[in-house]
Amino acid sequence: MSSCVGRLYHGIIQLGRCGEFDAYARNIKTYDSNNEVLGNLYFYQGRYFLDMNNADQGKSSLVKAREYFSKVFKPDHQVFKAIDSVLKDE
Repeated sequence: MSSCVGRLYHGIIQLGRCGEFDAYARNIKTYDSNNEVLGNLYFYQGRYFLDMNNADQGKSSLVKAREYFSKVFKPDHQVFKAIDSVLKDE
């Protein structure tokens, strides 16, 4: 993953936790053609929802993250283990 992508999703999760949740929606529209970025945005959006005790939306976002990551990574990639781990804990 490029350092640019890393900085992007790190910043997005911080914005979400600071009450700037609209940042997720804005960036999902901005990066709509980049499956890796979308996977990261949905993953961290899902984590945000779960942190806010909104399990249904959290799980839905994690499923979307899996869909986008599956377009980029092989099925044995560690990101799928991370998603499964988060879903299992909920």
